[in-house]
Amino acid sequence: MNKVHPDWLTREDLPLKKWEVQRGSAVRGDAWTNITDGKMRIPLDNSHLSRAVRIHEAIHAKVSPASLVIPDDFAIDEDVLRCVEEVRVNVLGQWQGFPMDALSDGSERVSAERCVNADDIAGIRNLIISTYGTKVNGVIMRAITKACKEQDKPKIAAFAKDIRQHLKYAVSQWNKYRRDELGSTLESAVEVDGEEVGIPVGYFSSLRLAEQLSNMVKPQPQDSEDGDPWKPGEGTETLPNGEQRFADPIIARLPLPERVAGRMGRKRIPSDMGTNPRRIHRMMTDPERRIFDRRARSLGGVILIDQSGSMHLGTEDLWSIIKAAPGCTIIGYSHAPRNTSGTPNIWVMADNGKVVVTVPPGNGGNGVDGPALLFGLSKRKKGDPFVWVCDGHVTDSTDDTHPDLDTFCVGLVKKHRIHMVPNVDGAVLALEKIARGERLEYKLVGPLERYDR
Repeated sequence: MNKVHPDWLTREDLPLKKWEVQRGSAVRGDAWTNITDGKMRIPLDNSHLSRAVRIHEAIHAKVSPASLVIPDDFAIDEDVLRCVEEVRVNVLGQWQGFPMDALSDGSERVSAERCVNADDIAGIRNLIISTYGTKVNGVIMRAITKACKEQDKPKIAAFAKDIRQHLKYAVSQWNKYRRDELGSTLESAVEVDGEEVGIPVGYFSSLRLAEQLSNMVKPQPQDSEDGDPWKPGEGTETLPNGEQRFADPIIARLPLPERVAGRMGRKRIPSDMGTNPRRIHRMMTDPERRIFDRRARSLGGVILIDQSGSMHLGTEDLWSIIKAAPGCTIIGYSHAPRNTSGTPNIWVMADNGKVVVTVPPGNGGNGVDGPALLFGLSKRKKGDPFVWVCDGHVTDSTDDTHPDLDTFCVGLVKKHRIHMVPNVDGAVLALEKIARGERLEYKLVGPLERYDR
């Protein structure tokens, strides 16, 4: 056992400390780093693998939080976060020119085959993530592809490919835009179980990526056991099933890497009741002695946007809506007439304080107005507004109009108090009315207005 003073491990969020270094081996799981106690177990021989393990653990000591922290406003699988932190460490090591490719003990191929045999989707995901950025990742992908082909499991092979493609894109964004931030140990405060905790700024990159990858394992709405493409609740009406009908909904899972400032618009405001007197300074200045905090949530709701050829939505339009209602869910939809290639026709662009980087383009037609309304209703919280941005032209799968489809959508608008507006400016004005305390009643626009006479 050795006591060392590694000046290279200085951090902005923690004081320099003596490190206790224990002799270990390069076997997977035998090396570890305890940042809180300043202890490290690493192999000390001169092999390439041992050197790579030492560098890997030293980078953990340099940039990782003392414990695996998941802030309250992140929905993350803990195993995914642990694996993504390995990716961040590997990327930082590569930037410094260290040989991270040696991080392999030869067991990964067998592990990949076993996961495919057992249909262990989470295990496949974790293997791909934790080894990304090393040569062994290619070994794992080849083993998964081979096993899936032998066992006729194309969906698992496609899932593995999607995970790797998402990682490739995320790391490319780190290379372009996160070089100054990725390894930063400046402390930033987050809330965990309602208490403030400090974490390194660079760790937010791991949190954002882990949240996206965690969502990729959850079943899509259209994969629910009962075959219903949305959760039970509002919007359970049966779609028209005549000769002219809406296209089947194909819901895309888009990455939502951007985050709304102020944690989805929530803020703390003074209160005269509570358990933790955070504003004790108000005892002498506030007549009501509001020395406690309570959390006020900003305006939410569902904004459904027709992105067909007759409508237009840009990224600036998206953010103008978010600024008016930081807690809103924004859903876009557009169907390509006679589409048989499985192209998505409904997508979530903002949800729970997370937002796409750029607005996806539409597919030319409407086609899924009814299914999109039902999907939006499934996302609606009780009492929240629902604003539908549409010119009032409702069409079927071939982008033709039909009275039965019009009547169905009009019925949803009236029953669920959906407020239609013809453009984004109208949506912002409607949300500003709600912020002033006004109540939105149902409203029809365009060709649908004739059903309200």
